[in-house]
Amino acid sequence: MKFTTFNASSLDLFVYCFTVTTDWTQHLAIRQDVNLKIMSMVEEMGMSIAFPTQTLHLVEDKDVTAVAGQ
Repeated sequence: MKFTTFNASSLDLFVYCFTVTTDWTQHLAIRQDVNLKIMSMVEEMGMSIAFPTQTLHLVEDKDVTAVAGQ
């Protein structure tokens, strides 16, 4: 695992792993296991992983509301 980038709203980590299997389903299961172990290690250290969020502010247009209410 390498810390690769300071982005606008994230600190990017690059996880590069190889598996011996050539079975895609097994490969995905192993990747999932690695990712879940990383998340577990982060939580054990008292940290959390931030996920991207967006806030949407809705502004009421009184003219449209008045027409819609008629």
